[in-house]
Amino acid sequence: MMQQQQPRVRDAFPQVKSDPAGSRKEKGVKVHGGAGAAPKLGGGEGFRAGDAEEMLRQFDLDLRFGPMLGLTRLERWARAEELGLDPPAAVRDYLLVQQPGGSVHSSIFEGRV
Repeated sequence: MMQQQQPRVRDAFPQVKSDPAGSRKEKGVKVHGGAGAAPKLGGGEGFRAGDAEEMLRQFDLDLRFGPMLGLTRLERWARAEELGLDPPAAVRDYLLVQQPGGSVHSSIFEGRV
């Protein structure tokens, strides 16, 4: 008497082979940066106050560029650039046109943590 095999979980679902990002690029399909990708904003001087604040806030909260405590935003940007982490150039451009020592140079956590 032959015993019947129990069905496997993997048999209930279709198997889809993953497509590495490199082959999607070759086919011309746009590959997104992922959930943690920060938006790249252009220009430094032409920002409205709300746009600049949001850009700087996103930079502060983006953990890809390392810790922000104890560093100015410009120092953090420079460190991220040295490490090849590709920080947004718009952040540097905006900070360079601002007065040195102003509140825009400190992270959103400065004085809170």
